[in-house]
Amino acid sequence: MKRTTTNLAPCLKVCLSLLALLWAAGHITSANAATLKERVALASKEGAPSNALSDAEFDAFLAHVVKGQTEWINMLPAFSKNTDGYVAESLSISLAEAILHNPTAVLRVADDSGLYPPLDLDHVCGVPFIEISWQEVRDYQQKANASLATVTAPDVSAKKAACLNMLNRPLPAEAEDEGDGEE
Repeated sequence: MKRTTTNLAPCLKVCLSLLALLWAAGHITSANAATLKERVALASKEGAPSNALSDAEFDAFLAHVVKGQTEWINMLPAFSKNTDGYVAESLSISLAEAILHNPTAVLRVADDSGLYPPLDLDHVCGVPFIEISWQEVRDYQQKANASLATVTAPDVSAKKAACLNMLNRPLPAEAEDEGDGEE
């Protein structure tokens, strides 16, 4: 039997190069996140134009919020001051989705004072989604109830109770008839 030897040097170079690229990609992503945080902070300043973030930056910001990442959720009160229309609605929907991942952080920024309409507790907890079926509403309510049940922080207990009340309002009669499955 003939024994073959393989020179591992070229393979090691390729493997090390790939590892270096993967490491750099992680740092580039971190750098992009830091830059995005800076852009969101600038867009949150008093008098900043409502289009201070590009669509891609806004989508990236909301992606972090939807995942329930606390540091991004905590940026919402300042950012929401300069919003209306589509942006405000998107913030409410993103917070509603974040309830499933980090309900305590959501409750901490949800507004029950009327100062930040996009973060209004009744709206965020009131299933603010657009064009979803009644079955999807029921599925969301079940998941959100389970997520909110995990909240034990005393500083948000009143907001938790208010959110659960809003979330568990009886659905309209047409939800039972569901028809074609859409609202």
